Amino acid sequence: MDEFARRPAEDRRAFIDEAAARRDLTPIIIEKDFWVCWTLRRLVMCPDLAGHMTFKGGTSLSKAYGIIARFSEDIDLTISRAAPLLSEVASPMDSDITGKERERRTKALKAAAQAYVATVAMPILAREIEVALGTAEGWSLALDPDDKDQQTLLFVYPRTSGYGLAYGENYGGADESGYIKPRIKLEFGARGDTEPFALRPILPIWPKTFPRNCRIR
Repeated sequence: MDEFARRPAEDRRAFIDEAAARRDLTPIIIEKDFWVCWTLRRLVMCPDLAGHMTFKGGTSLSKAYGIIARFSEDIDLTISRAAPLLSEVASPMDSDITGKERERRTKALKAAAQAYVATVAMPILAREIEVALGTAEGWSLALDPDDKDQQTLLFVYPRTSGYGLAYGENYGGADESGYIKPRIKLEFGARGDTEPFALRPILPIWPKTFPRNCRIR
């Protein structure tokens, strides 16, 4: 998987276009699905991050369990209460506290989650992405300015299409206002439970289309 991500755009595009044709999907869906899975790989392969978050939400039901058929676009992640910064906050779910104390702890937990995303998860994930791609160019990772909770990262991946005038045609708009954007949204949160959980294999669409030609590593 990492080897494919490092290939020149024209090489990746050949596989993506063929997979799209065989699956009767648009190339941008195949491409974005790959980068969703690739980003998940960065998270689970990094010891500094893997033990502190759980993949959840509709995309997990689709990619990990096949329960629903859904285009994978965003990644929902629950941060463990044992993660750095969050472990310093007393649980707002304790039964023997007052309503005011619960509110105070909830605000403290939110602030800790914001700090974790900005000062822990983002720099570590950026490092992992750069190492895996072998370059700091052609991609970006930043906080989502539209998230009022300040717990969302946007990974703009190295796309194979959309350069110049082709962008609008391939991504559904004349600019990044298109309905399918060339970026992965990682939405963190600390209010949910990280258990129960299970380790599940997750593969992008294109290797399933060419099982004899692909080695996932």
